[in-house]
Order: sequence, then C-alpha cells, then structure tokens
Amino acid sequence: MRAKDELGVHYATSTPGNAIAEKCSILLVNDMLQRSYTESISLRLGKERKERLIEAQSSLISLPRVDCVLCSTDDSLSSLHSALTGFISMRGTLWYKWAALSSIDRLLQPGRLLIVTSALHRLQNSLVVLLKDLNEKALQASVDSVRRGGRVYAAQRHQGRSENYQDESDRLWAEESSMLEGALKYGLEGVAPARRAEGGRGRRVFRVITDLPKSSIVGLVTRSLKTVNVSEILLDRQRRERPDKRANPLADSVPRVLQEIDQLADEYAAAANGGVPLTVPGKDVKVDEVHLYEDTQHLLAMRESLFDAASFPARHCALLGEHMATLRVTTYVQRTIGRLEFELSSDNLTLSQDYRDKLKVLKTLGYVEAGNMVSFKGRVACEIHHQELLITELILESKLHSREPAEIAAMLSATTCQYRQGEGVKIEEGSVLTELKADVDEVVLKINSSAAKAGVQVNDGYEEVRYDLMEVVYNWANGMPFADIMALTQAQEGLIVRCIQRLGEVCKDVRNAARIVGDPALQEKMEQVQSAIKRDIVFAASLYTTILLFNRVAS
Repeated sequence: MRAKDELGVHYATSTPGNAIAEKCSILLVNDMLQRSYTESISLRLGKERKERLIEAQSSLISLPRVDCVLCSTDDSLSSLHSALTGFISMRGTLWYKWAALSSIDRLLQPGRLLIVTSALHRLQNSLVVLLKDLNEKALQASVDSVRRGGRVYAAQRHQGRSENYQDESDRLWAEESSMLEGALKYGLEGVAPARRAEGGRGRRVFRVITDLPKSSIVGLVTRSLKTVNVSEILLDRQRRERPDKRANPLADSVPRVLQEIDQLADEYAAAANGGVPLTVPGKDVKVDEVHLYEDTQHLLAMRESLFDAASFPARHCALLGEHMATLRVTTYVQRTIGRLEFELSSDNLTLSQDYRDKLKVLKTLGYVEAGNMVSFKGRVACEIHHQELLITELILESKLHSREPAEIAAMLSATTCQYRQGEGVKIEEGSVLTELKADVDEVVLKINSSAAKAGVQVNDGYEEVRYDLMEVVYNWANGMPFADIMALTQAQEGLIVRCIQRLGEVCKDVRNAARIVGDPALQEKMEQVQSAIKRDIVFAASLYTTILLFNRVAS
C-alpha cells in the first residue's frame, strides 16, 4: 500500500454511500482532480497563470527597497503596514455585524454624521451625513461637493466611480489602499478638511450616494445634524437629475446642512489624532453578543496599539508616505504571486473540499488509517464500483453470509433500482423482505451518522437506495417467469431488466471482494446469485441484433 498522495481516488458524489475508497495509481490525487471535467476551466487558465506568475516573480526582484533607518528598525515599516491593514480589514468586517445590533442600529439614524472612506466613490476620511440605512450591507449618505464648470467635485476629489477593476481582488486592494492612505494622511480616525471653491469659482452643492458599503465606515461621529430634512434632500437630488434643473438654487434646508458639515469637518480636521468625538462599538456602546465580543475586544486592543505614539518608530519618519507607497508596490506584487500560486495549486480546485470531506468520512469509518494509509476495509471497497461504502459494510458486517441467494439478490437490488413507486413501497410486515430492508437501513444509518460525527454535510443516504423492485428481484431469483413478474409491479419492463443487469455487475464486485476477504463461502454464494438472476429474456441478446443477423444470413 502507498501513502495517500500516491493514491488515486475513486468515488461518486451523489450520496454518502458512494465510496471514496483509494486505489493504487501512478497519478497523484491532485493530478486526477485537476484533469477532471469539473476543473476544465481552471486547467485552461493554467498556462496564462504560470506566465503571469513568472512575470510577477521577475518584477519582484527588480523592485526598489526602502532604505531608511527609522523604517528599517525592527522592520518597523512592515509591522506598521501589517497592523494598519489588519485593523482596517477587521473593522470593515465587524461593521456589517455591529450594524445588525439593536444598540448600534439605533445610532444609525438619518442625520448621523459618519467618517467614511471609499475608493469606489472617491471619498477619503470624508465627513458625510447619513440619510438612510438601506439594508444589511449598504447605507445612503449625502456628501458635500463643489460644482465648477459643469462638473461636481466631492469633498476631496471629483465625483464619479474609480476605474473599472479587473476583478474583486483589485477592488479590495483599491479600498485598502485608500483606507491606508487616509489613515496616514489624516489619522486613524481623522477627518479631511472641507473642500472650498478655488478662487471663489464654483458653488456648493451635494451628491447622494445610495450604495455606500458599511465596511467603508471609519468612525461613527457622536453628533447628529438636527437640521437634516431627508425628504427635501432626496427630492432636490431627484429634481437635479434633469439637465434643465441643475442650475436652480438649492432647497431651503440644504445650504444650512452643507455649511454645518463644512464647519464640523474643519473643526475635526484641526483636532489632534483621536480628538474627533466618536462612538466606538465595544467601548462606548456595549457589544454583549458572545460571537462578537471577543473580536470587538481584539479590535480595540489593535486600535490602542495604533494610537500609542511609542509604537512603530516608522511613524516618526518624515518620508513615511513615500516609503509606505514603495512598500505597497512590493506588497501588491507579493500578493499577486501568492494569489497565482494558490490558483495553480490543488487547494483552489472545486473538488478539493469534496475530496477532503469524504476523506474525513473514510477515516471515521476505518477505510483510511493514520498516515492516510488505506486499511483492509479500504482494500475491500476498492473492488466495489457502485454504492461502495454501503456494499462493503454489508459484506464486512456479515449481512450477506446467512442469506439465501434470492435474499441476497433482493437486498442488493436496493442499490441498483432506478424505479420509484408514486405511493411508496409496500412490503408485507413480518416477511423476509422486511428483514432485508431493515439490514440495509441499519447500514445506511451508520454511514450517515459517521459523516455527521466527522462534521461533513452530505446528501441523504436514502436518495439512491430504493426498495421498489425488491419483491420483483426476489421472485425472479426464485425462478418466477417474467410474465408473472410484471403482474407484481407497475414498473416498465426496461427498468426491471436494467435493475437486474446492474445487479449482475454488483454480484461480480462482491465476489471479487469476497476473494480479498478470504471468504470462499461468500464467493461461492455470489456465484449462485449470479446463476439465479442470469436467465431468460433479462440477459438474452438483443432481439434487434438477432433479427438483423438472420436477415443477413438469409440474403
């Protein structure tokens, strides 16, 4: 026997009864998965990804490095970068969860001031006023802007979306970069000053953002604007969507709101780092939920560390922004390399998780031992090619040994039957068929329980185990003519023939498994089962072929 990574895997994915028994092969498991139909897209992209990986690795070598005493001390710049990006990522994730809490949801009411950063909307540490909490993922907010020459400029930069991102990773990178730049420029929770019309040109207007992600929240300002008339702002915005109305004066309450935002933005921008009055979840508002409390406390500890002036000597570097930009270029290439390596690895395969889950079930049932070596049970299962776990358990639990050939045929027909009666299976109580069904049910329940213990979510084990033709097969193996068989069921002739023919293949597998087990009695009994079912029209040559050959001879 070989180690796991020298083994191929043979399994079907429809039910937990389908095996994952490992078979000896010169192919690696990962090679087999990569060449499967399911992974065809990943395989086609492999060449392009390898070329991009080589190019990224080459460019990484030629990138400039930061040469600074302060930034290099104890790798301070990299440590600061890791701390900031970790804090930004965790804060963004937690805001989606915090906003669902009733204690914080009460604060997210119209008029609440927020500090937000969004590369998508060209905002960076901008002070905005909340208009509406749209759903669990997005907010609606009003942003102070400047109109000049027919264009609208946001508090920091011009209105509009950022460039089209190639994929989700590029979008996340842009958001993280904007957050990081804002933290270095204005402070971890600082506010950018209000933008004024240059040289007296332009006039103050506003724009409404209807899809502001909750992850873009930098801080929840303690203050709310009482003068905000949400309906008037939205109505004014709707009116200005018409080109002929854009030059009209603002609604009465809007200028007061814009002026107040400007004054507060300048006041907060002048405050020292950490001087903006914020409501901090976990500190000013209790977070009692168990699943959130630990993460919130961890984020608060990270926040205190970043506010500590003694931490990270690189923060005192006069060229911190320039050095951080250099590091970001290197980080981007490193992340690109890591992503490409992952996409080329087996961990990125669609079937990899399915393989790992099924391997857990195999270990729980004893088909795979420590070190991922195939056990004796696994070797037996390798001889079965349909409902492998179920049939192997029936063999090794001696469910077949004490049965007559017709009874074995009826029991195994539950794995090959493709017919389902509309009103369900009706088996006479106390009959031998009831016992056979109970034996199969017991094994299926064992397999499902083992999968549950392994923490693997699997399909219902009864999905392909059907007893609708059990009586038919039982009587057929006992010698009943096919014409009489048809009176026992409403199933079509083809379904009955197909069930019995597939049963013949299963009998061959069980006979081979009996040889592995070293059970000549079971091996002989399976030969008797084959002899009992392999007769008459069920295993006759095709009638069409026979007539065709006869016509050729006659001609």
